[in-house]
Amino acid sequence: MKSIMVKVVVGIVLPVLLFAWGNDLVVDTMRRSDNEFPVSYDIIWPNDTNMIIAVGYNYENTSSYVNLYQSTDQGQTITNFVSMYDENNKIKSIQLGYFEPYGILLWLTADGRLWMITFDLQTLTYAGASQIAPNDSVIAAFFTKIVKNDTLTLYVATTSRNSSYDAMKIYRSINYSLPFEKVDSVGYLNSSAYYTYRDIDAIIHSDSIKVYATFEYLDRSTNDKNHYFWIFKDQPDRLFIYNGTRNLETEPSANSNYPSLGVAPGGYLVCLYEVNGDIKYAFSNDYGNTVVIYDFPFDTPDSAESTPVVISWAIPPYFRGFNTLFTRGNNLYFVDANCSSGGMSWGTPVLVSDEHPYSTYIFREVQSYLPRLANRYGLSTPAALWARDFQHYMYPIFYYDSTYICVDNMSATGINEDGYFNERLLFSVNTISRGKVVINLASKIEETAKGMILTADGRVVKTFEIKKDEKNYTIETSELPAGIYFINLKNSKTSGLKKFIITK
Repeated sequence: MKSIMVKVVVGIVLPVLLFAWGNDLVVDTMRRSDNEFPVSYDIIWPNDTNMIIAVGYNYENTSSYVNLYQSTDQGQTITNFVSMYDENNKIKSIQLGYFEPYGILLWLTADGRLWMITFDLQTLTYAGASQIAPNDSVIAAFFTKIVKNDTLTLYVATTSRNSSYDAMKIYRSINYSLPFEKVDSVGYLNSSAYYTYRDIDAIIHSDSIKVYATFEYLDRSTNDKNHYFWIFKDQPDRLFIYNGTRNLETEPSANSNYPSLGVAPGGYLVCLYEVNGDIKYAFSNDYGNTVVIYDFPFDTPDSAESTPVVISWAIPPYFRGFNTLFTRGNNLYFVDANCSSGGMSWGTPVLVSDEHPYSTYIFREVQSYLPRLANRYGLSTPAALWARDFQHYMYPIFYYDSTYICVDNMSATGINEDGYFNERLLFSVNTISRGKVVINLASKIEETAKGMILTADGRVVKTFEIKKDEKNYTIETSELPAGIYFINLKNSKTSGLKKFIITK
């Protein structure tokens, strides 16, 4: 980047809109000078007092900029931002990450230059920039990080293309070492098909690191697409080797889009993608050695589900799973999944926003304008970022781009009562649990009640059911780690919540 200018503004006050998931904060609103519009965005949540959102904007000319917004109250308000400008190039996509004490911004320009920019996580102050693949014209780029024995490793998957050839490469940096090391490279003639990286993730497996990179195969004669992922192994001696290919789809389709990959501890892998108005997902419980394709359980026959996004979560050593966003019509939903004993169970979809038109994506590069998810410091509580109410007007001179970039997080509702029950379900539990928790109801319930045990950050770790006319119920808790938990009971008429502590 030939020119990067940084500006800090403190004390911005922005409107808050109330919706089902919590508090939707409008991060940035209408742009209307020089046809200035957002093209890509992302979010990270390093800790309780630091949430950072990046939004990239292009002007009608050749310039662009990225705004970094900071929230110190878990996304309720924005208190600080920094702008970084590129006067000579438009943005194609951006991606955020972090490793103390730096934030990481992967910035891909429209002319194929790929930069990794670091900034101070607390102040957002620019720290440095390094160009990755300086001799390539990059058309797509994604990165992931893994921390093993206090050592940071960054992996960047890039695709370059010219009139006759596609080149797919993976670069690696250890503890921010420069320049990035090219650890894998493969190329294909593209006269009949295009090959493009679409996502990358990594997980620790024994003494090595497993790296997974999804890619798209597009048949140029039919426009049908098929998606695959490659498995790599980064060994302790840092030898990076290819470990195999897996197919993510049962048959190619021109309407197959947006593969999103997540890998969780214990060997669990999920890749969701949109195809022909539905969502499918690939699942593995053995680090990708075997992969099974499933229909998404929330597909409906009378509407289209689309644009899935998935990230993994883990609460060591017992709990892991995936947080997911997907679109149905103009609605954006969140749903989580828990993994245990080699299987995966889906939760119940929760409405995040009912102002999220699918037409948003028609105007944008694939994957650069999808909803985004972040977990609070890599654990389980999610925050979502998305574009709302995209429209475009021209009359007769001015351009109005009414895109609202919104953020919301689940901690706004957390494990509190839903608030729409007229009666309260009265019960008591033993405050200290050493292997069992006993529920004593004040009276027999008139209908079956659904129950769940939640961690202090709102993660469901166990579910149960109390039948009609029962007054007492015992739950085994010996498999749960020590800590603070909540029991939530609900039926169609009443609800109740109690806190208890597990000790060992």
